[in-house]
Amino acid sequence: MWRWLAADLAMRVLVPYVSHVLYVTYRATRWWDRAISLRLLMAAHRYYATETKTKQVVREYPEMLKAIGRLMGHQETVTTDDPSVALIARRAIILKWPRRHGAVIERGVLLISFTTSFPHFYHHTDLQALQRWFTIVLEPSWAGYCLAEVLFWSGPGRPAVIVQATERKDFELLSRLDSNLIPVEFGASNWVDDRVFRKLDDVAKRYDVIYVGNYKATKRHHVLFRAVREIGDSSFKVALVCSPWGGTRNSILDLIEYYGVEGNVDIHEAVGAVALNELLNASKVSVLLSLKEGSNRAIFEGFFADVPAIMLKDNVGVNKEYINECTGRLIEEKELPEALLYFRENWQAFRPREWALEHIAAPVTTRALEDVLARISNRGGLPWTAGLRIKVNRPEVEYYETLEPFPVSTLELLQLFEKRAESVPDAIEHRLSQLGMTVS
Repeated sequence: MWRWLAADLAMRVLVPYVSHVLYVTYRATRWWDRAISLRLLMAAHRYYATETKTKQVVREYPEMLKAIGRLMGHQETVTTDDPSVALIARRAIILKWPRRHGAVIERGVLLISFTTSFPHFYHHTDLQALQRWFTIVLEPSWAGYCLAEVLFWSGPGRPAVIVQATERKDFELLSRLDSNLIPVEFGASNWVDDRVFRKLDDVAKRYDVIYVGNYKATKRHHVLFRAVREIGDSSFKVALVCSPWGGTRNSILDLIEYYGVEGNVDIHEAVGAVALNELLNASKVSVLLSLKEGSNRAIFEGFFADVPAIMLKDNVGVNKEYINECTGRLIEEKELPEALLYFRENWQAFRPREWALEHIAAPVTTRALEDVLARISNRGGLPWTAGLRIKVNRPEVEYYETLEPFPVSTLELLQLFEKRAESVPDAIEHRLSQLGMTVS
């Protein structure tokens, strides 16, 4: 029990307090070591963003760019046959191949997911050459974008970089930097495969609520178990779907025993997408009880399975406009027992799949991204004559449809633009021409 209470204390009290201490320390050290002071400011903003901190980040942004080398630190040299590079290649995907129109390049599009993937491109990729041929779309994995891993993509005169930002404070920060980083309001929640997560008419509802996550205390399972104990109905059934990391099954079992809800909860570990879809279909509502997330995917997979969601109003990371009269409810934590009982009887009043297919399905999001990219190209006087391939997260990035492959894989693209002495524009242009770049 102590782990969950400690995590709550940290998120609600200690994190804001530490953020303020970091900010005060930044102010005290800013004339001593700029890189250290900037790290303190950036951490303060990530932990607990306020208007004062945001204004100071905007003021210090030019200094952050000057210090980006120190902020990014050092990374060991790797070759493109290293297993770590293969993982990065699986977390990036080519959505459009570049074309030539005489002397003008119509850029391709490369989407990179997971914040931990970004440093590889700083340390090992010829970014100037890559961004000459490809527009970059970033899909960070956690809320809090005041990071060197995000900011190194920016700078005066550099090509536009699209950054998916479902958390409002991240969107506003990037907007106020007035840089080449262009925030968009969609994220991982918008790339669910609607053919995998779908409504199954022959599956009966046997769970009143489902919670999909992992064993980490930050998922705050105790809030759900406490609400179930308060409901006090042995027939109220919970499906707990956990990835086996961040903790252990025994720690959850101890928590279930502490709240006396052993008869209410079934634990399902490491289920695949098909089995998860069946569990979602067997449930009346899904919940998200964490206080900070990336662009959470689980509740939106539920949407496509036609399962509404309950989420806390003070969650940081999820686009709250997605939780609406069609898809579920935003609540205060104290309202959870009442909300669970409401959805137990009224889950059929919601139409999450219909709303999701219209607003956040992968094809819809692809068209929205195409619109942004077309506007950027037109504004820069560059052509835009071909659209994007649709991608989904399953859970890594994959193509929605099986089409003729691009001339190279993502791993081969990393090899092509590897930072090395012979990686010069003429050589890359020649190689791209060999690889089937369209020339008009």
